[in-house]
Amino acid sequence: MSPPLRLRAHSIGDRGTAKKLVTHRFHGVTHVLHYFHNDTMEKRMKLFFACTLLATAAAHAGAARPLEAELARMAGARVAGGVVPGLVIGTIIGKERRVSAFGVVSRVAPRAPDADTVYEIGSVSKTFTALLLADAVARGEVKLDDPVGALLPGYAIPRHQGRAISLLDLATQTSALPRLPLNLMPKRADNPYADYAEADLKTFLAGYALPRAPGARYEYSNLGYGLLGQALAAQAGKPYAELVRQRIGAPLGMHSTGVALTPAMRAQLAPGHGARGQQVSNWDFPAPARCART
Repeated sequence: MSPPLRLRAHSIGDRGTAKKLVTHRFHGVTHVLHYFHNDTMEKRMKLFFACTLLATAAAHAGAARPLEAELARMAGARVAGGVVPGLVIGTIIGKERRVSAFGVVSRVAPRAPDADTVYEIGSVSKTFTALLLADAVARGEVKLDDPVGALLPGYAIPRHQGRAISLLDLATQTSALPRLPLNLMPKRADNPYADYAEADLKTFLAGYALPRAPGARYEYSNLGYGLLGQALAAQAGKPYAELVRQRIGAPLGMHSTGVALTPAMRAQLAPGHGARGQQVSNWDFPAPARCART
């Protein structure tokens, strides 16, 4: 019987440029494949199913090395074919860790990526916020059913027929808040959150009417997770970026991961790319707090 196989493939980010992450694990081996690009759904599904088939075949064969070699072949082919400018594969086999890099960080300034290359991870930042919530619950600082308004007394958080939005509602994407605040009117299309301030967020929430009761139905919301991060930061009495550093980055030795870019991280930062493969600016997120780089 083949061992249990766990494979995930998903796109990350909310713009034309997406960082795709594929991870799978079997026989104690974890593979991580990530890169920045824009792609069609067909190509995404082909990559997903190709990795699924490769992982399944290797699992049945009981061989981790052939899978590693095949992923490297696939990575090299995608770079050579111009699908992506570059990508990095990390492999963990027991206590052994390997990093293989392909292509360039950017075609404009062609330098090779490596284990220290820093990428914007877009919506994967939500996993950091969820971890901060779990940590705060474990510390006894908050409860999952606490209303978010209790942590943000300076905000007028909307309710639906008396039902408040809880921290759990935000974390499970059932807050009834929209994907984005409706008063998001970016001055720069290539950096849409740069001029969205906390005052704008407060104004939007104060005037928004929830279409249904929180907890009633799933609806993906960047706004909701940003609000959760804002609430946890307020409860801890420190900026979200510092909270991520203190409770996630530092304890785990992730010194090149964070919301605020250090000079060392900025020197290793990879640029994003648009739908036609052109280089675009990295994004800034004054409010709500949400985007990490790693």
